[in-house]
Amino acid sequence: IATSDKNGTAYVYKAKKPRLELSGAHWHSRFMPSTQLSSLKDPFKSKAIAFDKAMKAAGIQVIYTNAYRPPQRQYLMYYSAMIARGQIDPKDVPPFQPENDDDPVNISWIHYNSTNIDNAASKSGGTSLFNKYGIGNNPIGKPYKSNHNGGEAFDCRISNWGIGKTITNASGQRITIKSRADIAKVGESYGVKHWSQYGEKATGKKDDPHWSKSGR
Repeated sequence: IATSDKNGTAYVYKAKKPRLELSGAHWHSRFMPSTQLSSLKDPFKSKAIAFDKAMKAAGIQVIYTNAYRPPQRQYLMYYSAMIARGQIDPKDVPPFQPENDDDPVNISWIHYNSTNIDNAASKSGGTSLFNKYGIGNNPIGKPYKSNHNGGEAFDCRISNWGIGKTITNASGQRITIKSRADIAKVGESYGVKHWSQYGEKATGKKDDPHWSKSGR
């Protein structure tokens, strides 16, 4: 970093490299997501809240597990999943690239023994974090690419998909839920799209808890 004093004398300061912390399950507690619909961004927030009210009025039990998710957490989830699934070597994971003055993620995916890279420990560190997240086979979007990072998605568990309950859609129609597709259609009437109708059809991958502005 170059600068000068009031007399014009030039100085050069060397920026210190951030101290990196080894990967592992302990990173799970960093950059925690919100589970509140209030953390979402309008207009999607208002649509999600309206759908939530309709479900609760119908006696459908809903538990929210994710709403807004920081991009830093998205980065950790995305690359720990890639490591655990054998899709990338820990040494090839790129550093987090903050946007909008976001905080960095000072993680080292690479573990070392006394002289060299410890490949087993590196793989174990990423895999243990992946397991702690409980991602399973669900797809994970890249940081800043997920609707969660923009406050335009949420994950939830809906008791028995509301099957057997009668719910009012956004047009005021009373709909008796007979399948997952039925409640997905009701959600879409409010502007809340389920993964099964969009992401799953496009990728073949399931992500049952996921709802968003685009269904992806």
